[in-house]
Amino acid sequence: GFGAVLGRLYDLQVSQSEQLAQIAQESRKKFMVYHPRRGNILDSKGAILATTECVMELGVDPECLDPRQASLWPQIAQILGQDWAELAPFFRPNAPFQKPIRWRKLCDALDRPRYEQIEALEVKGVYGNQKYRRVYPGGPLAAHALGFVNQEGQAAMGIEQFLDFYLR
Repeated sequence: GFGAVLGRLYDLQVSQSEQLAQIAQESRKKFMVYHPRRGNILDSKGAILATTECVMELGVDPECLDPRQASLWPQIAQILGQDWAELAPFFRPNAPFQKPIRWRKLCDALDRPRYEQIEALEVKGVYGNQKYRRVYPGGPLAAHALGFVNQEGQAAMGIEQFLDFYLR
C-alpha cells in the first residue's frame, strides 16, 4: 500500500513533472482585461446626459457542449429573440482534423435579465463576458457638445474627449 503511494508520487513528481508543468502552463494562457465603468455626464440640474450600462457578450464553446442538453439550445434562441435555424450552426461541433473553435459569438450586447434567464438554463458551454456600453438617454440632444465613445471605448469628440481622463 505505502510503496504504491510512494511509487505514484515519484511518477508524478519526477517522471512526468515536465509534461504536467506544460499542461498547467498552457491552461493559464487566457488573459482577461476588465475595463472600469466610465463615469456619467450630468447637466447642471443633475439629469444624466451620458451613462454606461453593463451588457453581456454571449457565446458558445462547441467543444464544451453536452449533447444531452440539446433540447435546451432552442430555448436560448427564443430568449435572444432569434430563429433557432440561424443559431443552430453555432452549436454544431467542430469538424474533425480542423483547429477547434472555442468561442462563437451568439449576441454582442445582451441585457442582464435575459442573460440571467439563459444562465438559469445551466447549459454547459454557453457563457457570457461582461462589457460596458455607452448610452445617451437624450439621444441626439446635445450630441455636438457631448461627443461620443467609439466601439473601441475611445472618446472621440466633445466633452467625452475633453474630460476623458476623469470619465475613465
